[in-house]
Amino acid sequence: MFALARSWSLEAGIAGPTDRLVITARVPVGVSGTTNLIKVLELVHDVETAGGAGAA
Repeated sequence: MFALARSWSLEAGIAGPTDRLVITARVPVGVSGTTNLIKVLELVHDVETAGGAGAA
């Protein structure tokens, strides 16, 4: 889910390689309640650790 959000946001041009994405979700999906997952993706970190831009 996180990799898909990262790829889609970069490909769609809504985020740049130095941006951060905040993803919220709840499990189980579709059940009313509070958010129980918050993930902050630092795109530049993800690109560097994946061997992309900025990698040696």
